[in-house]
Parts: sequence; structure tokens; C-alpha cells
Amino acid sequence: MNYERDRAWAEVSLDRLADNYHKLSEFVGPSCKVLCVIKGNAYGHGAVWIGRELNALGLRSFCVATA
Repeated sequence: MNYERDRAWAEVSLDRLADNYHKLSEFVGPSCKVLCVIKGNAYGHGAVWIGRELNALGLRSFCVATA
């Protein structure tokens, strides 16, 4: 058993991501645009994958640390 590998994991819920995006968009209102920061390769979850999911939800503005 590899304890370093088996002791922690992360799950990304695309439903929660969508819900958070919609709630934030509703909170700021139609006069503001939401800009999402995707840094550190989305903390190891895949910046492109997360970016595509957010783009499919309607997000058009992203911020990254490095291209």
C-alpha cells in the first residue's frame, strides 16, 4: 500500500461548478461580467477542462497566471 498516494484525493463536481457560476452571476447582476481565475492548472484538475466547462456555461472571460 502506498500511503502517500492513497491518503488524499480531490473530486471536482461539475454540477457544483455550474451552480457556483450561476449563483455568482446572479449575485453581481447583468451589468457586471464574471471573470474566473484559473491558476495552477486549476489546482491540478486541468485548466483546459475546467475552462471548457465554464465556457459552455456562458463564461467568456478568464484570467490565468501564465499562458
